[in-house]
Amino acid sequence: MLNTFIDEAGDRGMGRKSSPFFIMGAVTVDDPTRTLLAKAVAEAKTRFSIPLDKPLHWTDHCRDFKRRQFVARTFAAIEGVQLNYVIFRKSAIPASSGIGTDHKKFYNYTAGILLDRVLLGAQHWPGGRQQVRTFFGHVRGFDHTETVTYFDRHVQRNSHADQSLLAATPKFIATNQNSGVQAADQYVGMLRDAISVDEYGGYEEAHLMTVRHQIRRGPGKVALNYGLKCFAEPGFPESLPWWPRKQKRPEGPHST
Repeated sequence: MLNTFIDEAGDRGMGRKSSPFFIMGAVTVDDPTRTLLAKAVAEAKTRFSIPLDKPLHWTDHCRDFKRRQFVARTFAAIEGVQLNYVIFRKSAIPASSGIGTDHKKFYNYTAGILLDRVLLGAQHWPGGRQQVRTFFGHVRGFDHTETVTYFDRHVQRNSHADQSLLAATPKFIATNQNSGVQAADQYVGMLRDAISVDEYGGYEEAHLMTVRHQIRRGPGKVALNYGLKCFAEPGFPESLPWWPRKQKRPEGPHST
């Protein structure tokens, strides 16, 4: 049995003060690795003097480079972690798109794409296909029953993955109640900082590059369009100055 923990970064607004990206990330592990992940979260809290009953947040507790690298190195050392990310660069969303004006639709659409990719990872899990339980970080003020309804109506119908691998209805839980969702928060923070330009024109990709071996990959060990699904203008993220030049974007309908 696999366990997937999901969190997001960025807002779903389209205004001038909104974040340039909306990102959702999933961390998938088996039961023994789930224990190791929980220990890694607890270790970070101890090192940072955070009470164990308080949630670990990348934005609040990993503000400097040294802390961020400690978390990245600690998580990178855990074997058996699989990451899936979905990125929306808002400048590429057409004005006519419904997700640009409806925050709930934006969230549900992104979550549906990510859930599909999690199931594909479970379908092709090393050692054989596995069933998976999914845990999303609860969004305050959001009615997640609508998300579950969206999954039932749209994701199952349009999915490339075997829906029977979903062991139960996805759960939406408070971050402080689950160390796995707190780990997802860290991984999403790493990606956000890698693709977001700072005020000096730079990027902080070191943390993502430390854990990049955990991102789900397809044939040729390519992450893009497999564990890293990006909706953006043509050429992104390949245009990022740190992007590995050997990574090519898969083409065709079979890039899942």
